[in-house]
Amino acid sequence: MGGKKPEESKGVAKFFTFLSQTSLQQELHEVTGYLPMTKAAYAATRGSGFYDKNPGREIPVIQMTAKPPTENSRGLRLGNQGQIRDIIAEELEAAFAGKQDAQIAMGEIWSSIEIRWTSIPAVLDYNNSVSATHGRSRADLTVAR
Repeated sequence: MGGKKPEESKGVAKFFTFLSQTSLQQELHEVTGYLPMTKAAYAATRGSGFYDKNPGREIPVIQMTAKPPTENSRGLRLGNQGQIRDIIAEELEAAFAGKQDAQIAMGEIWSSIEIRWTSIPAVLDYNNSVSATHGRSRADLTVAR
């Protein structure tokens, strides 16, 4: 964040604080299948009985955390990270520049990401398989905005 105003850096810090909330990470993990970003979210998911009700969903977490991270494995892993980062940057830039309300920017981020993910056949197949396996409708898999 070099070269940014202190209030912009504070805004980014608040956004990352929002993203790392245990309840949000738990929900994103349970709904999307992506790994939780925090140990607290994993513990909350485990404590809720989610893995007991959904056998096999804990295996990737165990596999990814079985060994201490190396320099090459440390950090966030997210499919389509480059595209998602561009979407987030574009919408947040518009909000920071005062071109749109922050709430609208967040809605646009979620909508754009959802459109990109669901337009990829493999992702759509995965989402449908998760829906069928866990008795959820497509609407249930959409993160509330």
